[in-house]
Amino acid sequence: MCGLILLFACNGRDEVKPARVADPLDPLTERERKLDQKERELDRKLRDLSANPSSDAMVSGSRDVLPEKGVPLDKHSLGPLPRPFGPLAPLKAGMTRDEVLAKIPGAMRDAALVWIPTGIEDASAEIAFDAADRLDTITYHMPLTARPILVGAWGAPAPQTNTWFERQSRWRVTLGEDATQSRIDLSMTPYTPLADIIGRGPDALAETKPILGTTLVQLRERFGARFVEPAEPDAPAELVMPAATDICNGSTDLLLEHANGRVTKLKLLQCFDEEDVNRRAALAAMEQRWGRAVPTRTADDRLVFAWSTVPGRRVEAQVTQNGDTWVWEVTIR
Repeated sequence: MCGLILLFACNGRDEVKPARVADPLDPLTERERKLDQKERELDRKLRDLSANPSSDAMVSGSRDVLPEKGVPLDKHSLGPLPRPFGPLAPLKAGMTRDEVLAKIPGAMRDAALVWIPTGIEDASAEIAFDAADRLDTITYHMPLTARPILVGAWGAPAPQTNTWFERQSRWRVTLGEDATQSRIDLSMTPYTPLADIIGRGPDALAETKPILGTTLVQLRERFGARFVEPAEPDAPAELVMPAATDICNGSTDLLLEHANGRVTKLKLLQCFDEEDVNRRAALAAMEQRWGRAVPTRTADDRLVFAWSTVPGRRVEAQVTQNGDTWVWEVTIR
């Protein structure tokens, strides 16, 4: 008999104090900050220039030559919904790096990233990929003054997380503001509702074929790039999961514990934003898929929720910490 265990942990985090706080009035600190900002701007301008070189720029070869400004950032260039805009509009969840490069003319490799000129004034964009080489996050870089334009086009983001949801094509858009650099990082990540990750499959997940009891060789063949080899012989293997969900801007982790080459236990680690609200939302999603949970207490007085509604599996749950992040930890046996 296999079983599924879900775990839940709460309470506060230890406060970490920096060893040294830079004095904002220190002239050397301020000079270093300005130089760093200028270097970032120079990198962005050079990449814009290499993507859209003007004839004058090519002749002069000067690092001070600016690219053409492009269209202004406004409601028209952004569109009515919070999702990729400009030349990145065709991008969709699940695209591989090669598909992105084929889809977007002018896209350029930049180490592990792909950089794309936006054609929009003072805005650049880069794309990061997950371990399976699928689109993970699109990040637009733009001036701090873009915030009221974004709000005017898309409405105000959720106050606690500074996030918009585009639920039709499932984009999660987070606004990061850096007043020191006078810049905005607008991160767009495809998300999957937690209720679509778990389910009534043979392992209480959405996967229609069992993972428990399957050999690592078979899983490697089935999942391809999604299968992550164990870091050490006794370490768990992993499956690459969605980069974000409706309850967390971080990725879901699925660890595959194994013995003698076969998977013996699954451990799902699901983070959650807005701790009190989304912690409960995650439990509600699990009860939607698996039925009413039975709360119990362990010998060391930890609260655990249990399910026995999936044939051949047992599910138990608690909230715990994974590093410095609070997560639902779900174990499936």
